[in-house]
Amino acid sequence: LKENYRTVNVDARTLTDCAKAFCDAVQAKGYAPMVYFNPSQSRNDMYLAELTQYDFWLAMYSENMNYAYKVDMWQYTNKGKIPGIQGHADINLYFPYE
Repeated sequence: LKENYRTVNVDARTLTDCAKAFCDAVQAKGYAPMVYFNPSQSRNDMYLAELTQYDFWLAMYSENMNYAYKVDMWQYTNKGKIPGIQGHADINLYFPYE
């Protein structure tokens, strides 16, 4: 639920600026950052057009990928079963675009 988000009272400008600063810091250390969001956040809580230099990681729990924009990773469930892990696990698909 959105009211449980740590960023519930953070405006889109601040959240976008923080995401950019974080990604820049990660990239400066030699790692490849990703911007993680769900469809609601992408519509209402961030300016994704300002973050396109980073890969996008979408959390959308669905059987079909029907998000309108290119994403690099899709977290399609949080109820996955993985041998050796007790309880549920997030499961993702990575789309390595060239």
